Amino acid sequence: MRAALHKSRYRVLAEYADDGSTVHLYADRDRWSKLVTFVSHAALVSLILVAAGMQPIGWREQSVFFYPGQPVNVGHGTDFSVRSDKFSIEYYPDGKSVKEYKDTLAVVEGGKDVLTKTIIVNDPLRYKGINFFLVSYQPVLFAKATDASGTLLPLRRMGKSGLITDTVSTGESLIDFQFVSNDNLPQDLVQLPLKDHILTLELTYYQDLPRAEGENPAVYIKAYVDKNFDKRIYDAFMPRTGPLQLPGYEQYKFNFRKDTTTILEVAKDPGLELVGFFFIIMTGGFTLSLYTTFTRCWARIVPNPERPGTLNITLAGLAEKNKVTFERDFQRLAGRAKDALGVASSHHSDF
Repeated sequence: MRAALHKSRYRVLAEYADDGSTVHLYADRDRWSKLVTFVSHAALVSLILVAAGMQPIGWREQSVFFYPGQPVNVGHGTDFSVRSDKFSIEYYPDGKSVKEYKDTLAVVEGGKDVLTKTIIVNDPLRYKGINFFLVSYQPVLFAKATDASGTLLPLRRMGKSGLITDTVSTGESLIDFQFVSNDNLPQDLVQLPLKDHILTLELTYYQDLPRAEGENPAVYIKAYVDKNFDKRIYDAFMPRTGPLQLPGYEQYKFNFRKDTTTILEVAKDPGLELVGFFFIIMTGGFTLSLYTTFTRCWARIVPNPERPGTLNITLAGLAEKNKVTFERDFQRLAGRAKDALGVASSHHSDF
C-alpha cells in the first residue's frame, strides 16, 4: 500500500493499533497548494495597496506629441529631454497585416545623447524612473517653398498672422494636420504671402495610397489666390516626383516630405516594479491553485474475522476541488494498489 501511494506522489504516514492487528494509513499530496492560495490573495491585496499608494507621489502625462527630430521635455522637474528619431511599422509577409509598431527614442541630457532605445507598444523607455509608452502615431509633412533663385520663402498657417515656427535645420516647416476632412483624412491649410498676393494651399493627406520609394507623398492640393476661394488654380494630387508649381506662379516651388509624429504616454510610477512583482506572484499563484489541489487518502488494514489469514482493506480519498479529475486518479490508485497486493500475495502463500 505504501508503494502504491508513493508512486502517485503521496506522502504516507502509518499508525498501528495497540494490539498490532490493525494499520491505518494517511496519505496526502500537494498540501502546499493551500499556502499558494493564501500567497496569491496576499499578493493581490499588496498590489492594490501599492497601486493606490503610487497615485499621490507619481504623475502621468497622456498624449504627448513627439514631433520627429524635436526634443521634448515633459516638465515635472526633469533635467533631460527625449527625441523621437525614427518611427516604423513592421508588417507580416502579406505586406498588409501590422506585426509591430516601433519608435526609436534618444534621451538628451546636458546637450548630449546619453541613451537610445527602440520601443514597442508593451516595451517602454525607462529613464530615471520615468516611463515613455508608445500609444499612437499620426502623419506629418515637412513643407518648403522657394522662389526662382532658390531662396526659402516663409510659410504661415491659414488665419494666423505669424509664420510657421515649427521649422527644422533644413528650413522646412512642420505641417501637423490640425483638421480632418469630410473623408476623415488629415487636413491642413498653409499660406505663402507674396508681394502682391497670398497663395493658400489646402492639403489633404491620403496616407494609405501607395507611393514608391523616393516619390512625393499622396497629398491632394487645392490652391487659391487671395480671398477668391470660389476659384481654384490647382485641384489635383501633387506630382509623384519633383516640386509642385502652381499655374501662373511657376517661379515658386513647393516641396513636401512625409514623416510621422509619435504620441507617447509619459508617467512616473515609483512602485511600478513592485506592482509587477506582486502581479507575477498573484497570477502564478492563481495558476498553480487552478491546476493543483490538496488531496488526501486513507487506508484501513484489518484482519478479516470471517476468513482467517486474509485482510480487509478499505481505501478512501478526498479532494478539495477538481473532483472529476481526482475520481479518475483515485480509480487508478485503487487499481495500482490491488495489483501490488496481488503480486505481494503471490510471494507469501500464508497472506
